[in-house]
Amino acid sequence: SPFILPPMPDVASHRQLIHHSWAVPLKRAAIIQTELARYVRLTPLTRPPLTIAGIDYAERGNHLFVAIVVMEWTEQKVIEIQYVEGVASFPSHPDYLAFRFGPLILQGMEKLTYDPELLMVAGAGVGHPRGCGMASHLGLRLHPVMPNLDLSYPIVGDTPMVREVLRRLDDTGLQVLDVEFVRLTPDVRIPDYVPML
Repeated sequence: SPFILPPMPDVASHRQLIHHSWAVPLKRAAIIQTELARYVRLTPLTRPPLTIAGIDYAERGNHLFVAIVVMEWTEQKVIEIQYVEGVASFPSHPDYLAFRFGPLILQGMEKLTYDPELLMVAGAGVGHPRGCGMASHLGLRLHPVMPNLDLSYPIVGDTPMVREVLRRLDDTGLQVLDVEFVRLTPDVRIPDYVPML
């Protein structure tokens, strides 16, 4: 293999790191990228994907735009387009695009009705100066929550659970700014997740 990969760090620190906050200082963002790079794995496809999503983004000042196009690979046919826009909460810097556009891309991914088996992201992956650019960063963040893993997240999107949570929070002055996904399996140690709470 042309790639020499470092040994995988322990799983507990991986969970905490993947579910980092998007709103961090630049120095912390650089540390997160360097640490996340240790988890990136370049693996060949075992078969052609049935569906592919292309993700691109743009900005005008602090106003951000994200487009996600899903196509059926065998038919070479576009089957879904999602578009989201919002206001940036992270400064504009070419080395930290995942921190600037990541939350909005995740919002767009949540809106998809088709489950892409492969993502093509306009942005660096392992070619990033710290080895974890936009493509790798999103891949690590999305991998545990891709819809085609037969998982259900009733707190994402416009669902009855989201409406009820927002209704209950309405009188408190609290807002939901980010939703983190944690997959609970028999080997999960709950104390490992305390730092992300």
